[in-house]
Amino acid sequence: MTKITELLKARQKILTIQDLGVIWRENDRKKLIEAIKYYLRKGDLKKIKKGIYYIEKDFDDFELAQKIVPVSYISFYTALNKHGVVFQYYKNIHSMALKTKNVKVEDKIFKYHQIKSDIFFNSLGIEQKENYLIASKERAICDSLYLKPKLAFDNLSGLDVEKLLKIAGIYENQNLLKEIKKLIKDYA
Repeated sequence: MTKITELLKARQKILTIQDLGVIWRENDRKKLIEAIKYYLRKGDLKKIKKGIYYIEKDFDDFELAQKIVPVSYISFYTALNKHGVVFQYYKNIHSMALKTKNVKVEDKIFKYHQIKSDIFFNSLGIEQKENYLIASKERAICDSLYLKPKLAFDNLSGLDVEKLLKIAGIYENQNLLKEIKKLIKDYA
């Protein structure tokens, strides 16, 4: 079995150097880099940015966002749109992370918004998908109001009010709690 066949069997569409080393069972970094260079020259492997590669371009931008900054999760405008809470389309992919960072890949910008570590590492309302993490509707609303108070939402149907209040509590922020209570009052 060729190395590319092994990659095609893997469930990941986007691969880091570490991923390639694990899939190819190659512990020698020098040999691994040589193999990557070889498949890049052949055109079997394509580079997205330094240290991140793909075989076929049918990958998910959410998976790419997670590969660029592994300690992050999709949230804010992107998760709100995905959950149908806001209808406006945002070209940029928004994630929460421990540091603010913007990364441009081709025509997309991946925006990472900083949040305190004790909030970030609380997994309440963060959903594990196949190859990325995403905020639930309620967590995305809390993240968004934490970053941008007074943000308006288009559709709150199916909102779990208990879950929203529970998640809001992890921020330990009175202004956020006021915003959430106002949102619940207006929604009810």
